[in-house]
Amino acid sequence: MAPRSGPGSLGTNFWPGRAPLDSLPPRRLLRCESLAGYRAVRARIAAPTHPACTRVCKNLFMELTWYGRTCIRLRGKDAVVVADPYQSIVGPTGRGITGEIVTYSHPDDRPLPKAKGRRSRDGSTLLPSSLDEAFVLDGPGEYEVRDVLLTGVRTYRDDAKGSERGKQVAFVVELDGMHTIHLGEIGHLLTEEKLADIGPVDIACVPVGGTRSSTRGSSSRCRSTRTLPMFARRSPGSSTRWAARPPRNPSSL
Repeated sequence: MAPRSGPGSLGTNFWPGRAPLDSLPPRRLLRCESLAGYRAVRARIAAPTHPACTRVCKNLFMELTWYGRTCIRLRGKDAVVVADPYQSIVGPTGRGITGEIVTYSHPDDRPLPKAKGRRSRDGSTLLPSSLDEAFVLDGPGEYEVRDVLLTGVRTYRDDAKGSERGKQVAFVVELDGMHTIHLGEIGHLLTEEKLADIGPVDIACVPVGGTRSSTRGSSSRCRSTRTLPMFARRSPGSSTRWAARPPRNPSSL
């Protein structure tokens, strides 16, 4: 797999040994555990599979995939988290999307006619069949599932505390050392109290487009270093993969 970059990438999801030597990235992207190991890779890799790769390098990237509207998948080494996999987005079978944890920011307000499937915890949303075995979260609170920490923060889909479009939950997911917030269909600016509940984040999944002008302010107030837009002008059903590098102690580089 060659190095990947461009609008859909938060970094280089690099596999050492499968790229020309002159395209090897710096050590901080190679994820080498020691300077000697990095030099060994730079000097010795010539074949697609060199033993030095498995000894000194690790692939510690988390991948984000957008499936339409607010549906996001976070794939890490510990687990896979799928946010808002409504049947109206991914279909009754889920397009084969699998994961150990499912979060819903709000009840499904666009259910398919004659839809069937397992219901979420609040009983208002039907899961796609490919996620029948997943652990489902759809309310505020703090959770730990499969070594993944999740925090659900009460938010609203309008700026009138839910009186117009209803309540929702923004989930903060700590996966592979990265803190990602999924803002769902938030319709208001985040208050200082909510920001304190959310804490620092690395990636903000933000709804954009339409009349959701306030969500841009919510994203900036989260002080995230990276933003993944949802609802943006994209073809329905397309996906964008972003790879994020977990933070690392600079002294180890």
